[in-house]
Amino acid sequence: MEYQRAFLSNQTNIVPQPRWKPRPPTAAAVPVTSQIIEYSSEISEYFLDEERALYSSRMYMDQQPEITDRMRKILVDWLADVITEYKLHPETYFLAIDIIDRYLCSHRIPRSQLQLVGITSILIAAKHEEVWPPTVNDCVVVTANTYHTRDVIDMEREIATSLRFKFTVPTIYPLACRFIEIAAPPAVVKDAIFLLLESAVHCYPLLRYLPSRIAATAFVLGSILFFFNSNQYSGSSISISQFWTNELVSATRGLTADEIKPILDELLIFSQKMCSSASKLQAIRRKYLSPKFHSVSALDFPSGGIIVK
Repeated sequence: MEYQRAFLSNQTNIVPQPRWKPRPPTAAAVPVTSQIIEYSSEISEYFLDEERALYSSRMYMDQQPEITDRMRKILVDWLADVITEYKLHPETYFLAIDIIDRYLCSHRIPRSQLQLVGITSILIAAKHEEVWPPTVNDCVVVTANTYHTRDVIDMEREIATSLRFKFTVPTIYPLACRFIEIAAPPAVVKDAIFLLLESAVHCYPLLRYLPSRIAATAFVLGSILFFFNSNQYSGSSISISQFWTNELVSATRGLTADEIKPILDELLIFSQKMCSSASKLQAIRRKYLSPKFHSVSALDFPSGGIIVK
């Protein structure tokens, strides 16, 4: 793991105890839209409009001379451990990754600043989503004092002004929560969906798809993953349409199984590698091996060949 230390000064699982009040741990994340059911449809409609305007192009790696896809994966994995250790909301995690990607779309940064961008994005997202966000000093400590307080403050100002303080955005998390609200799957399926959402944000190539498409794919694949490991599976092919109902098609303005299939194939291969014990990035696998999340990262993944439209 020397490669990780080359640009991430602090390794996972050496996060100090937070000095702010974290939320109580829960067995599974609660869909945000379930708390405001009367507005959830309107919020989803707004997000579907907004994603087309905001995410017309998110592929930026060719413009970054020092940053690579692998470095981004390592950063995202490290931030997953930070979020877990500090018991921050999943909304904070997904918003932070979104902030990182939007900032890197328009700004070239040296390799030495990637972790600074990452932890500052956590700080900004936490201020937006949390009742008790971390302090600037907490962000400095978690990077093993690689950066100074002034570095984080300056980067926070730079990112916030560059993105014009636009932080109410359609990340894949609230969109997936809307699908969960509609379908009402059992808790183990929800955990499988959340596992795949967290896996998806590690995968830079998926940024070429709109968030609603990625969220829909994680929803379908999570449902398939549970079905494949249940006694209901008979060994035959599995149809996407079995889980992507007409109501969900309507909720996404006509997203079809044909459109989901290529994204699903890509996410399936990537997530299978992420959940392997041989993977060098273990934050997601370790988290979802816990009985609290029904040990969904230990489930067997189906081969892409048995999944049909």
